[in-house]
Amino acid sequence: MRIAGNTNAAALPVWLGIQRGYFKDCGIDAKYTVVQNITTLPAALGRSFDLALTVPPVLISAASQGLPVVEVAGATLNSRENPQTFLVAKEGSGINTVADLRGKKLGVQTITGSTHLGTKLWLKRAGVPYDSVQIVQVDGPAMADQLRSGRVDAMETLAPFSTSVLKHGKSIVDPQAAVASTVSGIFWAADEKWASSQSKAISCFQQGLKKSADFIGSNTDEAKQVLKQQTKLPDDIVNGTDLPTYTAEVRPDDLKLWEDAMKEVGGFKGDVDVKNLVLAG
Repeated sequence: MRIAGNTNAAALPVWLGIQRGYFKDCGIDAKYTVVQNITTLPAALGRSFDLALTVPPVLISAASQGLPVVEVAGATLNSRENPQTFLVAKEGSGINTVADLRGKKLGVQTITGSTHLGTKLWLKRAGVPYDSVQIVQVDGPAMADQLRSGRVDAMETLAPFSTSVLKHGKSIVDPQAAVASTVSGIFWAADEKWASSQSKAISCFQQGLKKSADFIGSNTDEAKQVLKQQTKLPDDIVNGTDLPTYTAEVRPDDLKLWEDAMKEVGGFKGDVDVKNLVLAG
């Protein structure tokens, strides 16, 4: 099974599943390829890769363009109890609320992701025109340095990069909480035709994710060592990271929430039945 994704902490159960043999135990020889820009992955499904880490806006947009993509397994949940996305204002920036972002520079990892979509919702609710904020794209590993140096006034971030970013400021809002207090903002997707013909493999993948989640819950320190190996982040950053709430559950109702958000602030005008964007059966 050819799996692709970035170094987001959401991929930790897959890395663990490969290392600990959870996938191999039920017949999958899984290989993980790191692709920093996961927005390109839906188009590669069914060709270069079998499964890919993606986010709701990317999946929905891909489907609206005619790509036969479906969600096959969950990855993490963002919740009030365990938030994983943060909008961090630099110390001394004068930014205390979302309303203060007007005229400021905001660093983001991608403008097409679920985290940035959440930020756009908060901006609208605060009455801040989106074009009044200067958006600067920043790779995850560079986020802390960009904020510390003042190249941006605030930074959207997520685990594991949030640990270092939060050392240089304070979180003023959880971006994805604008969509729902508990929501799936990242998950695993596949080509619909491939997934429909590989029910045993998909079931095995989901089982492996669940075993990994159980292992992480009972062996957090060991799991963080795997996170360190994959992300190459320093010990203090990895050890200080609050790991996400992992789940293999597919949450189709969440896709509708994201579609509504895309129409409200993302200019999305596609015609997609999100009920068809999850693996049937």
